[in-house]
Formats: sequence, C-alpha cells, structure tokens
Amino acid sequence: WTMDQVRDPWTKVGQHPLCEVMSSSPTTLTHRPPRSSTKASTEISAKTVEVILERLEDEARQRVADGFNKWNFTFGVLNVLSLVYVFAVYPQHFWILYVAESMFFIPFRFYKLWFKKPLNQALHYIDFCWITNIAFFVFFCIVLFLGGPNVKMFSETFRSEFFMIIYGISCGPLLGALLVTPLPLVFHSFEIMASVLIHFMPPAMVYILRWDSGVMADTWPTFFYADHTSLNFWPSGQFTRSVFGNSLIYYFCWAAPYMIWQLAIGLRLPSKGKFDTVYHFNMRGGQCIWMGQLFFKRSEEESLEMMRKNKYPLKDFFMYMFLHFFGVFISIVLLAWSCSLHKYVQCGWMIGIFILVIYRGASRYVYYSTELYIGVVKKHFPIEKNDEEQSLFLVTSLDAKRGIDSSEEYMDGISETVPQANEVGVNNKIDEEIQ
Repeated sequence: WTMDQVRDPWTKVGQHPLCEVMSSSPTTLTHRPPRSSTKASTEISAKTVEVILERLEDEARQRVADGFNKWNFTFGVLNVLSLVYVFAVYPQHFWILYVAESMFFIPFRFYKLWFKKPLNQALHYIDFCWITNIAFFVFFCIVLFLGGPNVKMFSETFRSEFFMIIYGISCGPLLGALLVTPLPLVFHSFEIMASVLIHFMPPAMVYILRWDSGVMADTWPTFFYADHTSLNFWPSGQFTRSVFGNSLIYYFCWAAPYMIWQLAIGLRLPSKGKFDTVYHFNMRGGQCIWMGQLFFKRSEEESLEMMRKNKYPLKDFFMYMFLHFFGVFISIVLLAWSCSLHKYVQCGWMIGIFILVIYRGASRYVYYSTELYIGVVKKHFPIEKNDEEQSLFLVTSLDAKRGIDSSEEYMDGISETVPQANEVGVNNKIDEEIQ
C-alpha cells in the first residue's frame, strides 16, 4: 500500500491496509494495491517504523551522552578562539595557557578513559604522545609555580638541551601524528579535543620559543633566557646537543621501558578483561589486518580471529614498534628539520595541518547531519540492495512515522472497529516484517 492510503481518513475500514495486517493470517494479506510501474513501493507497518525510530532515538541519546550538546559546542569554539587569540596577540603568555589547558584536559581525559567499557583504557596514558605532554606539563609547572623573578630553576645548558628535545618531538612526531591519524577538530567532544590539543599546542609553543625568543626573554627573563634563534639540528662532533640526537635519545628512553612492560605485563592485560593498551586498541582498529597482509602474508580471516580474541603474535608487536620508531624517525628527519629552516616553513606546516583537522571535523559534522541515521536504519533493518527501493523505504519510513504520530485518534478508532483482531497473527507479522 502507499502512504496516501494509510493516511486517507475516508478509506473504508475493511479496506485499510493496517486493518488487513491485523485481520489477516501471519503469512497472507487479503488486499494489496497494484504496484506502480514507474516507482517502486515498499510495504511497512506502523510497528516497523516505530522500531526504526526507536533505533534512531537510541543513536541520538548516545551522541548526547558523548557530549553532543550546545554547551559543549560553545565551550569548544570559544576555547579554540582563545588559543588562536593568545597565540597571535600575546605569544609570550601562550605557555601559561598550555599549562591551564593541560590542567583541565589531562585529568578529564584520564577520567573518561578510566570508565571506558568494556575495557579500562587508562593505560593509554603511557603511550608516547601522552607521556611527552605530561613531561612538558610537569616541566612548565615547575617553572611557573616554583620559579620566581630572582630564581633560576635550571641552568642555561639544561634548558638548551631540553628545548632541543621538545622542539624535535613537537614539530616531528606530535605534529606529524595529525597528518597520519584521522583526528578531527570537533568542538563538542572534549575527549577528541584533548587528543588534538596535545598534538598541536606543543608545536605552537615551541614556535614562539624558537622564533620569538626575544619576546619571551623580555617577559620572563629568569624562565626563558636562552636564545634559540640559532638551533643546532644535526649532530656535530657528538650525538647529543642537537635536535636530532636529543629527540632520538628521548624516544628510546620511552620505548625501552615501554617494550619491557608490554612483554612482561601489557600484552596479556586485555585478554584478562580488565585493561586495554594503545597497541591492542590500534590493532583492533584495523592495523592487524593490513600488517598481516603486507608483512606476514596472513589472511584477513586469521587477523579477524586475532582481533576477536585480542591476542596477537610477538612478531606483530615487534613490527608495530618498528613502524612506530620508523614514523618517529621520518617525522623528525623531514618534518621537524623543515620546520627548523625558517619561521614561515613551520608556520606553513602548522596552518596546513590546522586546516586539515578542521576539514575532518567539518566532515564529521556533515556525517552526523546526513549519513549517520540512515546508516543506523540500514544496519538494523537490512533490505534489498536496490537503490531506488532503499531510498523509498527510508523516506517512507520517516514519513509514515510523522503521519502516524499526528493521527493517534484515527488509529485508536481503527483498533476499536476490529476488536476481533488476531493478536498472535499481528505479533508474528510484525516480527516477520522487522526480520
């Protein structure tokens, strides 16, 4: 039947399609209007549409639970605007804003990860990017809260060496991660916002320390008095005292304990059903499949079984760590080195990557607005892969729901007119249509 027949109040009760579903046997309908020769029609019941709308409402509630509301969106937009404003107008105070942002987002993100289901994801904080930001945060907190106008917390040599580390890591792996990972800038999600900021704020901070060191020294003479206008990027005579050497030493200071911990404890944690790790999270996200196909000639079915059990061979872990090191190495050699050549080069990289994450965020919001709920319907109510009939089914389902919601009295009148309806047949028919 067509939706016009469902809505028409003058249709005879005995001929109304909803009455026929209620009075007919579970498998036979007594009346079926002729199909149009030019446009396909799809038979649906009010109950089917209601179940569809329930699925859509569940999805909407999940989005709200994830922070998709006007207050979070407003805060997210204002936060990004404040970062851009301070960076452009008051660059000498940007590092304090970094400390303030870290004070909020690091504990907030940890709280969210702790209560993730089905696995606790708090151990994601021992991943390289989070450990690095926590180290930077602790250092700047010491400078901010324990230093003073007459207190020199660290020697100039230490600050120079430490700056080479944060410059190479910030402009290399952290900034490069935004290129290779699909992180979007979505204003409503504090969790995603935190992940974006820990990768983007350190490069912005070292940009100021590198190219506006004079302004920093004038404002904070005992905090940032080192002159970073001339930077030794490649090793000269000794491996240390260079951006490249210090950055790799710092990376291995993290990688060695991390691998030992994984081999001793971490690799077995997810299978016990309690804690998750970034390694297992990434492998479940699809890395197990393409790594298996590319390096180990493993079938997709084998990889999917590993992902289901959350257990992977040791060779997968060593390959994962090798690729991690290779990505860090390349990002330092290419990205961080190019940023060190000129302020406009680093500024260009930062603007380009910032536009990229904005574009990803825009794509995410377009998906929320246009494709998400259609995907929910297709997932829970698979139908024949006929584009014309699919489109008609989805449009008619939502259209029918609106018509039925506005005609409750009419529907009640139909129910009273057919008191002899076969309830078992109705339930079976509804189940059949939902199937």
